[in-house]
Amino acid sequence: MQERFQKKKLLALEKINISKKLYFELRKRFIIYDNSKNNIKKLNQYDAIFTKFNYEINKRFLLKAKNLKYIISNVTGLDSIDTIQAKKQGIKIFSLKNKKKFLRNITSTSEFTFALMLSLLRKIPYAHNSVINKIYDRYSYVGYNLKDKTLGIIGFGRNGKLIYKYAKSFSMKVIFVDKNYKGKAKGNVPLNYLLKNSDIITLNVDLNKSTKNLIDNKKLKLINKNAFLINTSRCEIVNQKDLFEALKKDKIAGFASDFLEQKNFTYTTISKKLIKLAKNKKNVIFTPHLGGATYESMFQTEEFVFKQLILYEKKIIYK
Repeated sequence: MQERFQKKKLLALEKINISKKLYFELRKRFIIYDNSKNNIKKLNQYDAIFTKFNYEINKRFLLKAKNLKYIISNVTGLDSIDTIQAKKQGIKIFSLKNKKKFLRNITSTSEFTFALMLSLLRKIPYAHNSVINKIYDRYSYVGYNLKDKTLGIIGFGRNGKLIYKYAKSFSMKVIFVDKNYKGKAKGNVPLNYLLKNSDIITLNVDLNKSTKNLIDNKKLKLINKNAFLINTSRCEIVNQKDLFEALKKDKIAGFASDFLEQKNFTYTTISKKLIKLAKNKKNVIFTPHLGGATYESMFQTEEFVFKQLILYEKKIIYK
């Protein structure tokens, strides 16, 4: 049977991880190119691109991609994509943003928050490094229980609600901040109250104008010096310079983050200072955006966005 349409061209800036069945459907409609330098140079020839976090899809990039119709990205935050320019060029974005119903079953970031929490309070990374350096000293790495600690959750969306549920399983006391929450969970308190009364604080909010630098010097001063701060939201939620000073002067007990500030994928001056500080302390942990990085969640989310693309393409072809 002769094809009723001409195949489009898709540049996969990062490896596509979907089922064989869905990949077959994708190949029916798109010729797929990998991210070789030679292919990336030819941006104007592609109808679609697939990207995660390793590329900045800025205005300059999009202006070169003159024929681009689709951006496919299995992420919830689109801060690495110039969405304003994409809209000007009529580019449709397939992502996880606002896909609340689907995301209810994606638990990886919430689970990772607890991985960071336990690593920080039980000093696991430092104890591991000690053992592999042939220093077997348990008393230098005595940590803290989670039981009976007060957990303060800033942001009570999908991740915040799951963290609340997990915390209850650890017999923790839980309070949270969310001005728009109207559910039955108990413990919704003002932000300043949470900062003053929590033993552990987790940040679970989207990055926007109101949340950028939400935790600054003023807010850090409210946190108890024996409290731990954990950030699995974007690093810009916390003022990095103020954070550095607080950690340097032991104003908080510890900090763990799934992000470090970068500009054009290069560590900024303050990030380099934080890295140096982390090397000399046993209460600072950084990870390279691992929250959503499980085999299960990465597969599920890529399947979702590519299914959306194919369904959209079918409607165009057969309408």
